[in-house]
Amino acid sequence: MGKNLSSNLKHKNVLIYFRKYILILFILFITVYLSSCEVVLNCLFDNEPEFETDSLPTAIVNQEYSANIYASVRDIRSGDVPDYCYNDYEFTLEEGHLPDGLKLTELYSTNAVRIEGTPTELGEYKFKLEVYVYVNYDCDDLCTNYAYRDYVITVNSK
Repeated sequence: MGKNLSSNLKHKNVLIYFRKYILILFILFITVYLSSCEVVLNCLFDNEPEFETDSLPTAIVNQEYSANIYASVRDIRSGDVPDYCYNDYEFTLEEGHLPDGLKLTELYSTNAVRIEGTPTELGEYKFKLEVYVYVNYDCDDLCTNYAYRDYVITVNSK
């Protein structure tokens, strides 16, 4: 009878430890799941960079030209633009080219780039811009840090 009681106690202790182990694994799984869940939600709700500037004004040949192109990251769930998280934007000319005499000028610590200069040739100039957004270390990651947009600058004589 004593051996049977001892065996039953050992069996109950094993079950108690097994349940604690399962509970710890469950809590660990939920923690990992929820932390990666935020990234999934960011993708589902399109938390990624987007260009705010739809089109560019027409340029006049041999006259000063200046236009800003803006991008942002909007939290679709709240509608806010959390500037403290996404305050470093890098713009790159990916395809095509600007009219001769115009250049991209970085506006550091902003969410914009400026196209400026004096165009010297008539024509229609198509190009693609890329924006890369750097995320501050204490903020949620984005679904993607890149966005692309096609633009056209038309240079007329008047």
